[in-house]
Amino acid sequence: MPIGDFGDALPKKTLGLGIKAGEQSFFVPASEIGERFVVETQLGHVIAVSTDAGVQVVNAPKGVQTVQSFYYSFSAFHPKTVVVTESAE
Repeated sequence: MPIGDFGDALPKKTLGLGIKAGEQSFFVPASEIGERFVVETQLGHVIAVSTDAGVQVVNAPKGVQTVQSFYYSFSAFHPKTVVVTESAE
């Protein structure tokens, strides 16, 4: 993907949680998170919940970066982003 391009797995303005763990990158749409959502990464589990203010990360292992973002923005910087719609638990 050339610089400035973004993924096409979701509508570009889908709000959600971007996760970078080592060489892995994931995006979870905010609409899928609900009361508890777990993403399994090579560095450990990331746990997120939905709040009135948006997405809150409850637990992220050391070395894992998380950000609330739009899909197009996160995927432009992380071209190998995997969209996750089912919790690991």
